[in-house]
Amino acid sequence: MKYFTTIAIVTENITVLVGFNIAQADTYGEFPVFIRIGSYRCRAEKLRSLTAAAVIAVSKLKDISFVLDWISISSLESVRENHIHGVLLLISFILETSICDQVKGRVRGILVKLSQSKLWLKWCDMNKNIFLQLCNTVCLNFLDFTTAIDTSELVLTKRPLAKALLLRDTDEAHLFSDLELRLEFYRHVQVFGRSIKNFKSVLNFVINDLHNCVNERDASCILDVIYFNKDLFSATDFAAVTECILLRLEKQWRMPITISKARRLLAFISDEITTSDDELRWLKSCISVEEEVCKRIALQVGAHHLKYGIDNRLLVHMHAFLQDDDVRIREEASSILSPIVSKVNIVLNPTVCYWLITDLMPSSKEETTEHEEVSISKEVLYDVCSSSPYAESGYFGDYTDVKVMVNAL
Repeated sequence: MKYFTTIAIVTENITVLVGFNIAQADTYGEFPVFIRIGSYRCRAEKLRSLTAAAVIAVSKLKDISFVLDWISISSLESVRENHIHGVLLLISFILETSICDQVKGRVRGILVKLSQSKLWLKWCDMNKNIFLQLCNTVCLNFLDFTTAIDTSELVLTKRPLAKALLLRDTDEAHLFSDLELRLEFYRHVQVFGRSIKNFKSVLNFVINDLHNCVNERDASCILDVIYFNKDLFSATDFAAVTECILLRLEKQWRMPITISKARRLLAFISDEITTSDDELRWLKSCISVEEEVCKRIALQVGAHHLKYGIDNRLLVHMHAFLQDDDVRIREEASSILSPIVSKVNIVLNPTVCYWLITDLMPSSKEETTEHEEVSISKEVLYDVCSSSPYAESGYFGDYTDVKVMVNAL
């Protein structure tokens, strides 16, 4: 507590001193002494960050212009890493707070100059990381200014480097031989949902990486990469992927999101048009999980199987999602199931769709009530955290009239 109190006091003093220094600064003079000491000479990384943040927080547009003038004429050759870190922090906070195109253009010019000088290749890992993040922010292709980047000593830098490789569609085989860089690359592919058809070197690694992956988070990313790019793999590749997934599902994977992504990939790469017993058990488990992603994947897999015909066993589980406590899940389930009970191409209200399917398949109600129905055997206080308000044992209004209207469409 004493540490945090001290930091708070120091932060307040920094803000006051920074405001005073900037107000007294001569536009054509030297950069304020206090800011130079706080941003560049201080050994404490936290205080350097606070100083840089305070400088930009109290700066007006002309002050930011003054800071950029000073940075643009300063040489970062033969200076300490702390000094470089302070400069990069100032640029970073300028980009975060300024929406002026002129300012962004000036920042881009500074970054281009640094890229062309190749000084950043000699910096420490932390400074390289910040520099590459800035380049990605202004869409600067720093890869044009270097022929090779040694990844053996990189840790933090691998994440923005992987993002740059993806966004620029640059397949660098000598870089992708690094496993950690590939794992970061897979994470970015998962976030952006991008095709990797131009990354031949990655395609050669991805299936082996899935086989050798011991971390479920990484496995989840790799499963998404294969799913997003399933058109790029052969039947032999799919056979190897299927074998690996079935083995991991049986013995290793326990996280619901990893299991869901594995089930989705299996459903879309296999030739089976009917739902297996294992898939039905997984779909049933997704009804009660908390992760929205798992429920969406379950609906996606269910919709995929329903395209080949109505399976009553599958419909029973899909029906339960119409009473989920998330309105987006209910509406998505209704968009999938409405064509089954409606003659026209419209999306029914989830509750109406629920009762129409219940009439069509009375047994489906038993599956829903097993998970969601509120007990009516005794008077209890309603707890919104323990049950779904949409899991009603009965319906309101004249359902017969609604049914007649839907049938008349």
